[in-house]
Amino acid sequence: MIKKYNSHFFDSPIIVENIDWEIIVKIITKDKKEVIYSLYDLVDKTSYSPYIKNAILASFIWEIPKNILVIWFWAGSYAKYFKDYLWEKINITWIEIDEAMIEIAKNKLKLKNINYFNLDYIKSLEILNNKKNKKFDIIFFDIYDENSKIPKNFNNLKTIKLIKNILDKNWKFIVNFANTKENKSFYEEIQEKILEIFPKNKIEILNDKNDNWNIIWVYNLEKKLNSESLILEYLQKVQDWKINYDSNLIKNIFLK
Repeated sequence: MIKKYNSHFFDSPIIVENIDWEIIVKIITKDKKEVIYSLYDLVDKTSYSPYIKNAILASFIWEIPKNILVIWFWAGSYAKYFKDYLWEKINITWIEIDEAMIEIAKNKLKLKNINYFNLDYIKSLEILNNKKNKKFDIIFFDIYDENSKIPKNFNNLKTIKLIKNILDKNWKFIVNFANTKENKSFYEEIQEKILEIFPKNKIEILNDKNDNWNIIWVYNLEKKLNSESLILEYLQKVQDWKINYDSNLIKNIFLK
């Protein structure tokens, strides 16, 4: 079954296919290509996106957070992943500029009990900064534009400070850098800005050691980690929590 949603962000409608137990969300790019934006397997409880699973690993490897903020929604893939495994233990807030994506998440993935901001992410961060005692253990930043770049208005100290101000003392800031190979100099400039505000240890998690498309950076770690210790901690957590992570995920973690 196919349904189209009028987007408030993309020029073309958002296409949603419900094939058996899979929810597939597609968009049409400016050069008229149809690409998968999000896919979730309702039976296996997995997302097709390696970087989403890697981000989950990056956040839960140490402890289960109480409050999470995700900046950008990706049609609910993050939310569904959280809900299927750890929903009862965490509170989640989402920022998504496209109301259609929120509608898809509610109707197709049954994600209704979520705190949504249907605003520009800068305005949403400003609102959160004005709320007393509103702190997050983890903030995911997963926005990029039609050129696969993080928006330019992120690349300043003021915006990064807005994020830092709403992080709790034992926080982690996780950023997805898309199309890193082609945007290397652009992201290096952003890295410098981030490290002015988040000076502690960091790790880089790649989908594959030969893949430079999506790279996850985790900032402000209390201790340095090597790949061996990360793998051991991951395996122990999965066993303790009885979480059905993708069995191949741990093979695709590389640090440098």
